[in-house]
Amino acid sequence: MDEAVASVPDFDSDNRRTGYRQIAQTIKNWILSGRLNVGDKIPTENQLSTHFSVARLTVRRALKVLVDDGILTQKRPIGTFVTEQPVAGPIIAPLEAWTKQVAEPDKGTFWTLISRREVTPLFHIRDALQVEDGIGVLEFTVLREQDGIPNALTTAYLAPWARELTEEADFQDGRTLFNALSDAGIKPFRVHQSMGAQLADPELAGHLDIDINTPVLTILRTNADKQGRTITFDQVFVRTDRFRYQVDFIRDVG
Repeated sequence: MDEAVASVPDFDSDNRRTGYRQIAQTIKNWILSGRLNVGDKIPTENQLSTHFSVARLTVRRALKVLVDDGILTQKRPIGTFVTEQPVAGPIIAPLEAWTKQVAEPDKGTFWTLISRREVTPLFHIRDALQVEDGIGVLEFTVLREQDGIPNALTTAYLAPWARELTEEADFQDGRTLFNALSDAGIKPFRVHQSMGAQLADPELAGHLDIDINTPVLTILRTNADKQGRTITFDQVFVRTDRFRYQVDFIRDVG
């Protein structure tokens, strides 16, 4: 089973001197962005070696950096795990405001479909979509621009059960996957979202028009229907200079 994780920065695999540091940074990005969660067992040295096309010694040096920094914990002979850390409780909010914002974006917001293709999902995406190993899913990559400036790149993975309902969907004129799903009568009933941060790799930096290794906000989002079936798993990468987070708290006096 392929335990590799997506969004790996490019690097010279023959440059062992710097390669292990870039591997360490990539694994750290997986954790910061939520692809690997606190307490998760990370892929083995052999799996990471195959994924990065480097020697096991290079992977071992990368893991040692993260263990020394307290980010990973090695439990021999079981494996290497993301170090347990206290996590704040979730904020629970009504879904209606979020769906209205997605369906009716602000004036000047435009979505461009970069690609739509079938892929074999990696393990964290497979788990989120509740699909078996080897099952293909539809991947959408969409760039969001505000007043002509790119501010977010979203990669959405569509669950197989909903795929056939959007095969002929029209994504012109700024229409999104959310619009296509709504047209097909598929609407999220529950949305789970977590936020983190990572450094932009060359491909992401190119899409967002920022420098390589610039920090970006990462949002991992799972959308499920009323029956509990996952509709999509989304990975959103947002420019930090184009993001504003506002929360209004209202006391319940009822």
